[in-house]
Amino acid sequence: MKSFFKTYLLEMLLIWGALGGYYLFPFGEYVYSMENGLHFEENFSVEILFYLATFYSLISIFIMIGKVNKGEESKFLYLLKNIGKIKGDSKAKNILLFFGVKLFFIPLMIPWTVEFAIYIYYMVVGNDVVYATWIEYFNNYLFLLLTYILGFIALLYYSFGYLIESNALDSKVKSVEPTVFGWIVTLICYPLFLTFVTRIIPFYTDDMAFFKNQEITFIVRVCLLLVMSFKIWSIATLGAKCSNLTNRGIVTKGPYKWVRHPHYLAKLVVWWVTLIPALALFDYWIIGTMIFWTVVYVLRALTEENHLKSDKNYVAYCDQVKWRFIPFVF
Repeated sequence: MKSFFKTYLLEMLLIWGALGGYYLFPFGEYVYSMENGLHFEENFSVEILFYLATFYSLISIFIMIGKVNKGEESKFLYLLKNIGKIKGDSKAKNILLFFGVKLFFIPLMIPWTVEFAIYIYYMVVGNDVVYATWIEYFNNYLFLLLTYILGFIALLYYSFGYLIESNALDSKVKSVEPTVFGWIVTLICYPLFLTFVTRIIPFYTDDMAFFKNQEITFIVRVCLLLVMSFKIWSIATLGAKCSNLTNRGIVTKGPYKWVRHPHYLAKLVVWWVTLIPALALFDYWIIGTMIFWTVVYVLRALTEENHLKSDKNYVAYCDQVKWRFIPFVF
């Protein structure tokens, strides 16, 4: 019992430290208003961080201590006992990297999940705007609402994946990305790193981009919803295995029967399509910024594959599904 409380206390200090770190770096947060839609504002609130840290502290008693199986030693205790042998102990190194994944992504995913739920609630109960036509209603309200709902579903899956590791759900972590480069190309896609990178190489994409007139915009946004739904399908197919930088077992069904990275494909398609209206406002050099982010996601795919190829099941999967993004092309 003494070792249990010792482990619990140490884990809570790490969790609070990780969450507090996000507040100390004023990278801001996304907020929603009916006037401005989803936009960026400075600084997480102290209240949100406090409640999230408290919530996670409570549920980690059942989740993060790691005694999922009867008689299994806590991962954290194992790491503490072998912290001096990290280089020679692959299990201890894997546990350390896994806690790094949790401590980076959980403080991101849970707040975003809560915030998207709030956006959806206020859009449903607070919309009193009357639109002249159904197309305008879809373009200015329904499309945005459906986008948030799809985003909320994706965040739910990933939040669950980072929080829960279980044999019963077949989501036990087999290995964690071991290379520095693999971590770099993944983490620069998320705050805090994304904030600094986009000051040099910004995003010019916009989900709410307008395409010449209401009718063309309507057609494009219907197509975008189909692509976003394809992305959610790929995430739902992963299920409890949703998690960056980890191998939790190989998934070969759903869209993964055709391409190895359907999630990335869908995201890149949305970005490139919604970049088009920006070309009329900026010079064509902004295509270079989108090429940069496309290369980042290709590198993410390549580093993930290099990591997963240590699993013979993934090697067999690659022999079966030869295309990474586009069938018969790449």
